[in-house]
Amino acid sequence: MPEINAQDHGFQKPLGLALSGGGALGSWQAGALSALEKQFGLSFDSIVCFSAGALNGAAFALGLIDVAIERWENKARKKILQFSPRLSPLSIFSNQPIFANADYALDEEKSKKILRSKLTVLSLSKDRQKRVERIFEPNGRWDGPLLPWLVASSSIPVIFPPVKLSHQGQESFFIDAGVSSPEPMSFKSLSGCKDVIVLEMIRADEAARNPKGFLRKMDHQNRLEVRGFIDEGVRSLQELAPRPRIFRLYPSRTLEFGMLEFLSPLVPQAIEWGHKDAEAFIKNPKQFLVG
Repeated sequence: MPEINAQDHGFQKPLGLALSGGGALGSWQAGALSALEKQFGLSFDSIVCFSAGALNGAAFALGLIDVAIERWENKARKKILQFSPRLSPLSIFSNQPIFANADYALDEEKSKKILRSKLTVLSLSKDRQKRVERIFEPNGRWDGPLLPWLVASSSIPVIFPPVKLSHQGQESFFIDAGVSSPEPMSFKSLSGCKDVIVLEMIRADEAARNPKGFLRKMDHQNRLEVRGFIDEGVRSLQELAPRPRIFRLYPSRTLEFGMLEFLSPLVPQAIEWGHKDAEAFIKNPKQFLVG
């Protein structure tokens, strides 16, 4: 396809991207990312991401979003919840399937060569007291190893075990950044971007829903918590000087499957919805502009 500049769609460079977590809902996000790149030629100078957004963000930054889409579409997603209970640290499922699904980031040297955007992966210390930024830059800073930090960012407490990694000269356990912490979510690593697009999977109107059943209620609370983290991240962007323009792109309909329902038949459909929602966004981005 001919080269397309961000300015062709009304966006200003440097252009930033913030990617929310959301478990299986990340299938919608992957579809939207694919359309933004493949159909509309958007590239991003800086990306900040956590949880499922970290997996999608790394694939996008490495130029491998098609690989991520394939993983969301095929049987690989059926192996994500691999029952493997542990008491210490407490967890229900193994995180080895996450390592396998993100193996596009396994080869560290190759990743360094093909990375196209500054990538900031957010994680959280196991005691939930400290949010950690790991930064990966083309021809620059590299807070590797990349793959384990992606898995750490996606390791939901109790669901998946934490990942032991070295940080500031000490080994510690790290977990999904999309869980509660006294330290608010921050997207300030996107400082310097003139425009920022936020890709989130939870709609604001979901707060009014009242689902039935224990599991649905738990999923609902988790969704609202993730939405709250994005609100925090957006506020951190609004505190920057100069303040970037912020666009919040979200699904045009509620994604009616749970964050852990990787087997839902709606997952492949969500990829297509992501494509269509990205198209609608490009046609009228001002509709999604934060005031």
